[in-house]
Amino acid sequence: MKIIEFIIRHHPIWVTFGYLGLLAGVFWKYTSAGASLSLNELGDFLAGAFAPLAFYWLVLGFFQQGKELKNNVNALNLQAEELKNSVAAQTEIAESARLQINLEESLENERRSRKLTADRAELGLALHELYQIFLSATRQAVYPKGDYTLQWEVIYSRCRVLASCIENADPESAESLAKIVRKAQYITARHRKLLESPEILASSSEDQVTINSVLLSRSDAVVDLMALTLEISNGFQYARMQQEKFITELITTERLVSVLEIRINFGISKSPIWEDILEAAKKLSP
Repeated sequence: MKIIEFIIRHHPIWVTFGYLGLLAGVFWKYTSAGASLSLNELGDFLAGAFAPLAFYWLVLGFFQQGKELKNNVNALNLQAEELKNSVAAQTEIAESARLQINLEESLENERRSRKLTADRAELGLALHELYQIFLSATRQAVYPKGDYTLQWEVIYSRCRVLASCIENADPESAESLAKIVRKAQYITARHRKLLESPEILASSSEDQVTINSVLLSRSDAVVDLMALTLEISNGFQYARMQQEKFITELITTERLVSVLEIRINFGISKSPIWEDILEAAKKLSP
């Protein structure tokens, strides 16, 4: 069986050798009879004798080329199929990655939401304590008393609570909370020495107080502290979950003066530094 397959697979060679053998036999028989061929006749003989063999190989080459083209087409089809399968696999991988990312984003958003809810539960108390501290500081600037302390440690710890909310809050609320933290630190550092100094008691009727050769203004402290107190109060509804975003409102001169009269003292207009406070408050108006 293998011999037959070998012969069939290599039949062009067998046909060629058989044909050449036939030609050799014919040529030998012709010449052995005493006949002779001129060069021209020999050329015609060889041309005619080898023409069928050349045509045979031409036909074989044509079929072989067709077979090669068919194999190339099949190979291209296989490559196209593999490419299609690869694209499908990549699509599945991309879809799986997208679902994984969506799941992770959902879990992260849920975690941040729970964290923000927990932080906002503490935010109300922190804002209330800051409100009371800076309201008391405002009173100290208007009506100074001895042995006053600004409670810097409490301010710092409550600002940490606000900073924790900033991490997971929406951009508007985060900016409002960050603004309070920045102002609380700045105003505390700016006016702490004035509020806690004994010199403020000796100058209770004067706006300008000299501490360590530095001239400080009580009216500026009143305006800064009261404005910060109002900004803090804007966050109470946000902390109680009564509004989605914490956006600070513009503090105007009229509002600040009105709140001073309500929260500090209805008779504050009789304070020796009242006119200085009004002058400093004008800087708040847009």
